[in-house]
Amino acid sequence: MERPPLLRRSWRWLRPSIGRGSWPFLPQNDKKLQNIENNCERVYDERIMKPTINEIAALAGVAKSTVSKALNGQRGVSEEKRQEILSIVKRLDYEPTASARALASQRAGSIALVLPTRAGYSLTGAYWSAIISSISDYAASRSYTLLVLSPQAGSSASDLIDGTLKRRTVDGLILGPEHLYPDVFTRLETAGIPFVFIGQAGDGNTYAVDVDNAKGSLMLVRHLLKRGYTRIACMTGPADCGYVRDRIAGYRNALAEAGLVWEVVASSSYRKEDTCAAMRTLLRGHPDCDALYIAAGGDFFLDCLDTVREVRGTADGLGFCSFDDHRYLDYLGVRVTTARQPLMDIGVGAAQILFDVLAGKDPGQCVRVYDVDIIER
Repeated sequence: MERPPLLRRSWRWLRPSIGRGSWPFLPQNDKKLQNIENNCERVYDERIMKPTINEIAALAGVAKSTVSKALNGQRGVSEEKRQEILSIVKRLDYEPTASARALASQRAGSIALVLPTRAGYSLTGAYWSAIISSISDYAASRSYTLLVLSPQAGSSASDLIDGTLKRRTVDGLILGPEHLYPDVFTRLETAGIPFVFIGQAGDGNTYAVDVDNAKGSLMLVRHLLKRGYTRIACMTGPADCGYVRDRIAGYRNALAEAGLVWEVVASSSYRKEDTCAAMRTLLRGHPDCDALYIAAGGDFFLDCLDTVREVRGTADGLGFCSFDDHRYLDYLGVRVTTARQPLMDIGVGAAQILFDVLAGKDPGQCVRVYDVDIIER
C-alpha cells in the first residue's frame, strides 16, 4: 500500500536521522533499526495524520504512560529514558492533543464564562462581545479554550452553574450574573473550582472585576450640571442590582454637591416594554425635566430615546448622558455625554485573576476596579 505523500516525506526525513551513530540511545544494530521501521510502517494508513503518542511509545520501546510522564516532568521514568523520549518527540515534531494534556494534568483545559441572560439578549450589544473576545484571547495564550454559557428559557444562571459543577467540564468560571442563589457560592467553594465575578457580588470576599459605577455616574451628572441642566432625571435598570444602586448613588451625590433637591429615579427590567412604560410615566409625571441620565446603553438607551420622541414629539432641548459608549450615538441627532468602560481591560483582568488562582498564585486584591472615561458625542 502506497503511503500518502505527506507521510512518505516525513518518513524519508526521519529515516536518515536514525542511522548508526545519529541517535545515541538506539541500539547499534540493523535488526533493531529494521524493527523500528517495520513498526512505523504499520502505523501508516491512507489518512494524513500527525504522530500520535502511541507511535512515540513504539519508537522509544516504552508504554504510553511513560511517554506521558516524560512529557509532563512526572516521576516514574529515568532521566536517560526521558531524554530519549524527548529527542524522539523533537524529531517528529510531536504535540500532545488537548485531551491528552488534560488527562495528564488532570485538568479540563477550558474555562467558562457564564452570561447573565440568554445569549440572544446579552450579545446584542458591544459589552459582552468585547469582554468575550478579550477573555478568549487571554485563555488561548495559556493554551486554554473558553466556553460561553448562557441560561435558556425557563432556567437561571444558578441552574447553569450547578450543571457545570456536576459535569466538571471546566477548570474555572468567570461569572456575569449578579443574581445567584446564596447556596451557589457554597457549592462553588465546595467543588473547589475557582471563580471570578464581572461586577461585584457575594459578600465582598470573592474575586471580582468592575468599573467604578458611583464615580462614573457622578462625573456624568456633573457634566450635565456644568452645561446648565438642573432638573435631571435618572433612568436605570433593575434597582436590586449592585451596579445600579452604585450608579443611582453617584447621581444623587452629584445633585447633592450642586445643592439641588429636584430628583427623579425610575427603573426597568431592561425589557423594551418595561423600559418604554417607565419612561412614559417619568416624562408625563415630570414635564419640567430638562435632562436625562440613562444609566446603561445599547437598546436600553435607544428605547428611552424613542419614548422621549413619542411623548414629547422631539428630543430637542433635552440633555442626555449614558453610562455606556457606542459610535452609533454620533448618528442619533442628539448630543450625548457617555461613560466609556474599559471592556478589554475588564475581560483581561478577570482572566488574569482566574489563571493566577489556577496556578496557585496570589492575584492580590479581591476586587479590581477600573475608571471610566467621559466622552462627548
